Amino acid sequence: MPPDITVAELRSAIGRLLDAVEEQFGEELRFPVDYYWSIAPEEAFDIEGRPELITMGQVSDDTASVRAFLNDAPDEHVVVQHESEHLRGVLQAIEHLDLYPYQAPDASDRTSRESSCTSRRRWWRRSRSWWH
Repeated sequence: MPPDITVAELRSAIGRLLDAVEEQFGEELRFPVDYYWSIAPEEAFDIEGRPELITMGQVSDDTASVRAFLNDAPDEHVVVQHESEHLRGVLQAIEHLDLYPYQAPDASDRTSRESSCTSRRRWWRRSRSWWH
């Protein structure tokens, strides 16, 4: 039997999580990353096989989509799959922010900018190695 949860429980958990996010990061979130790997839901839940449809998501697109969704008329039809996909991207960016806190380098400190860029490139190469 699959795990179940009520919408009320989920709403409460998400509210509590966002309260903690706001306390830790403030009321406006700034993400140091934009692009991320995304696995299609039909493949993410197929544990018998290895995902083949890996696409790239973009946090800036996700945040723009969430804002647009908030500006939709309250009676407008909600495409749950589409909106949850963009919310998932933002939630993953929050998870990444918590795991790898971003500290903006001093604009005059060229060394920290170069090392930050170098470490991002190294991370990207390592993260792609499993794919090839």
